[in-house]
Amino acid sequence: MIFMSREQIRHYDEVAINDYGIDGIVLMENAGRGASKIILDDYGTKLNKVSIVAGTGNNGGDGFVVARHLSNNEIPVKVFVIGEKEKIKGDAKKNFEIILKMGIPVVEIKSKDDVQILSSSLSQSSLIIDALFGTGLDREISGFFREVIEIMNSAGVDIVSLDMPSGLDANTGLPLGICVKAKKTITFAFLKRGILVYPGAEYCGEVSVVDIGAPLEVVKKTGFDGKTIEGVDLRRWIKPREKNSHKGTYGHVLIIAGSRGKSGAAVLSARGALRCGSGLVTIAVRKEILSEMEVIKPVESMLEPYEPQEPESMLKPIEGKSAIALGPGCGTDENMEKILDAVISKCKVPLIIDADGLTLLSRNPGKIKGVGFPVILTPHPGEMSRITGMTTGEIQKNRIEVARKFASENGVYLVLKGARTVIAVPDGNVFINMTGNPGMASGGMGDVLTGMITSFCGQGFSPLQSACLAVYIHGKAGDFVYEENGQMGILANQIIEKVPEVFNYLKVSV
Repeated sequence: MIFMSREQIRHYDEVAINDYGIDGIVLMENAGRGASKIILDDYGTKLNKVSIVAGTGNNGGDGFVVARHLSNNEIPVKVFVIGEKEKIKGDAKKNFEIILKMGIPVVEIKSKDDVQILSSSLSQSSLIIDALFGTGLDREISGFFREVIEIMNSAGVDIVSLDMPSGLDANTGLPLGICVKAKKTITFAFLKRGILVYPGAEYCGEVSVVDIGAPLEVVKKTGFDGKTIEGVDLRRWIKPREKNSHKGTYGHVLIIAGSRGKSGAAVLSARGALRCGSGLVTIAVRKEILSEMEVIKPVESMLEPYEPQEPESMLKPIEGKSAIALGPGCGTDENMEKILDAVISKCKVPLIIDADGLTLLSRNPGKIKGVGFPVILTPHPGEMSRITGMTTGEIQKNRIEVARKFASENGVYLVLKGARTVIAVPDGNVFINMTGNPGMASGGMGDVLTGMITSFCGQGFSPLQSACLAVYIHGKAGDFVYEENGQMGILANQIIEKVPEVFNYLKVSV
């Protein structure tokens, strides 16, 4: 599903109206009617008194349409106009005049003196509909309007926001001083960037999208910000295995991982690769931990020792591989940096760099530019901070644009991990993963993900497909564990064991 920025959705409306001749009031009607249907379906007989808090702009107009449709379904509705009703213009004014003629109660809240009326009424409602501010808001909320939102949030009643929770920045997902805390958000036409990223996602609650009836061709003119990763896309990518295939058909991947005290990272990565269908998995390990790894490695994998102080010792292991990963627990000493350089100089297949590998890369990020083979980086915000020189706070405030800019400028595929992992590709496209949960915030999860991405690359999937498949399946496996056991105590090994169930969920055979 595509999503848009504030500027793109504004342009989308303009193109639909000006280029295709669809009146704005038609778009408003479609939005309001669609929202009303969702509200009726979700709340039904629970609706005995609905309060609609409406602004004087087009978001308020959407609220007026909802008021009409709920009233037509014999739901008692009261509309609170926040501001002077004389400021209501255009399509919103037409819909406002309709509800006045219908006799729907309307109360003007023009100043702080009127706020007490709003407070007492909202607390007695069965549902509050937020139609105060839409996607266009880009300034901090203060004074009178701030007090209105505080009252809405403290009413103790479910809030359904139309298009965006009022006060949420549609681009950054950050509250503009204060924000409505919605139980549900019904957004129009397409998802908005600020709905998908945190903290915005927490303010939105459950999200539904209403089609407003503009032609699909409008998107070709306006463009869009990115896409969410959907299972239906993954189903098309993964095909049943041919009956006459063999282990060589599904790639031989190399995972350069593990060091003294970090051998578990190598094991988790290898198991992740095996579970995702790699035909052969070899772990390249330091000679100093070879005997330890022989005991704990997955029995289905192979070992290839190397000497960190001898970069040429890595040349043999990388031969004939279909994908290579470097980083999980491999160490960050100067010798390991030379190993990274040796791999980059000889690599001809997709290279996935994670964990310690990213720390090594952060000393000279430019070495991955123009290498002639696909590079996939998988940083968490802290690692991204080391690579870019930005603070983690700066990164987290604008994850999508930070990832997009870095991937475009460096010609890499970037998997910026965290809640709603962002995948950015060299051509500027961005994809957001919707699976996963907070229970997955534990050690070893990233090592598993690295093995999964490497596996898909080694099987011949494109770098983008490999990243999307791995991130989605990794998160979905975590969701399956959560559904069975709750969020506390989810382990990386549990994610690995759930991978086959996710493939079954996607209705594919591997």
